[in-house]
This record gives sequence, C-alpha cells and structure tokens, in this order.
Amino acid sequence: MIRWGTLMMLLILLGCATGMERMYPAAPTEVDTSDVRSLFESQGFRLRRALDRGSTTLSYMCATRYFLIQFAEQDALATLQVAQNADSIYEEISEWLRFHLQTPVNVIIFPFNQKEIRYKANSRIVGFSGGRYGTIYLTPADAPHTNRFAHRLGKLFLRRVVHDQPVPWWFMAGMAGYLAYRDELDPIFKRQIAQQTQQLGLRGWNEMAQTGTHGEHPPEMAMASLSTIIFLAERYGEDKLRTLLGTYSREFYRYTFRELFEEHYKPQRELEDEWRQFLLKFAPPDLKNLRIDPLPESRKTGDKSSIQ
Repeated sequence: MIRWGTLMMLLILLGCATGMERMYPAAPTEVDTSDVRSLFESQGFRLRRALDRGSTTLSYMCATRYFLIQFAEQDALATLQVAQNADSIYEEISEWLRFHLQTPVNVIIFPFNQKEIRYKANSRIVGFSGGRYGTIYLTPADAPHTNRFAHRLGKLFLRRVVHDQPVPWWFMAGMAGYLAYRDELDPIFKRQIAQQTQQLGLRGWNEMAQTGTHGEHPPEMAMASLSTIIFLAERYGEDKLRTLLGTYSREFYRYTFRELFEEHYKPQRELEDEWRQFLLKFAPPDLKNLRIDPLPESRKTGDKSSIQ
C-alpha cells in the first residue's frame, strides 16, 4: 500500500514535469508547410524544407535566381521581403562592378536580433555581415531595409573582387556603403555624412580602422569611410574606381593595394587634404564646437545613419 507521503511526492513531481513542459515545449515532429509553401510559390519562388545550421529545428530554404535563403517558419513574411528584392540588388551591384559571384549565395535569416548575433553567436557566425565566410546573415528586422542587404552583399562582392587580399578598411567599408546607398546620395544625406565625419576630427583615412567594443567599427566610422568614396567618385569619377578594382583583381600579385591606388590617383596625403575641403562644401563646420576628442554618440536618423 502506497503511503500518503509517497503519493504526495509523486503528485508534486508530476506537477513540476508538467510545468517544465509548458516552459520548454518539445520541438514538433511535423510542421504543416502548406501555407508557407503556397505563399512563396505564388510569388514564383521554390521552397523546400531543411535543417537549421547547428540545430535540429525544422526550417525552410527558398531558392531565387542567385540566392539560397534559409529561414524559420515564423519569419516567412520577412524572408519573402528579402527574396523579392535580392536578385535585383545582386544584378545592380554586379553590373556596377562588372563582376559575378559563384551562385547561389547563401543567406541565413536568424530569428533573433542583431545584438545577439554579434555578441552571442559562435565563431563561425562572427563576421555575419558577409565577406570572408561567403554567407550573408540577416535578422527579420533587416528585411524591410534593402540597403542593409545591399551593404552586406557589397562586402561579399568586394572580398571576391580583391581575392581576400589585404585592402584598407576605409576603402572596403566605404565601397560597400557606396554600392548600397549610391542612389540615395542626395544633398541632405551628404550633409549628414559630412557633419558626422567632421565631428570625428580624423587626421587621416587610416584612423578609420580603429574599432570599438567587441572589435566592431562604430557607425560613425562607417559613415566616414563612405565619405571617402563619395569624394573619389565625385572628384575623379566612378570609372576610375572601377578601373582600380578591376586592375587589382587581375594583378593583385604584382602590387600592394596602396601602390596601385596611388598610381591611379595621387599620394594618399594629398587626397586626404582634398577630401577635407570636399566635406566643407556640404557641411561647413562650426569651429567653436569642432574638436578632436573621443567619438561622439551616433545621431540616428532613420536607416541611413545605421550603416553597418
């Protein structure tokens, strides 16, 4: 005969087990994919089920002309936004650079925010913005902002163009930003970039390579690097930038990037002097408030101020 104490203990354990099941539900063994599949196929995309990298949770893969996008079921709508714009963004960047990637390019949409990707993901995911790992990492929050996808795809293109050779950070970051934002470089945006760059009090372009916490570059540095490419494109023309990249892509084994850069333009110090004068045209500084001191806080205005 079971004692009352033993029976009560069994009931308590059963209650705890039930509570734990509510807190941590088991992964479903089957998922109804009919709605998700019809959503994508109605837009002309192919969809198949797949396993998430590093887990056994069921998810999906959407194939476009140039991309293979992996996502979780709850992020279907965000993924569809990315898929609808991805191919046209690829073609614009490819046409500008006159270069093609080996496709399909992998895209992973993580169901958590950027901060968690940056600080909590494992070493294979660090560098999620693309580039050397050949994969573009996004979050659902990135989906409405096509410039973010274009910026990360631009980094991947540029890494392939220069064969992963060492190139100054200011040039690579600036070029990726230029590829993503060149159609939006109106006077207001240029003024914002010029103001933030002047507030940094930079003495030269190589200072832009300094990093913040966790090895990341502050958003202000990304804006400053973009200003260098805007300057080069407007003062010397986009064709000279394309020629520089094309020559380095073919002959990177003969030159360092700096040697080729100065051969196409002029010594970097002279260019930096011209660049400072160029910035004054868009945002004459308030000399009373312009100082060379620690980085100011980012003044975020819409999506344009969060170039990554």
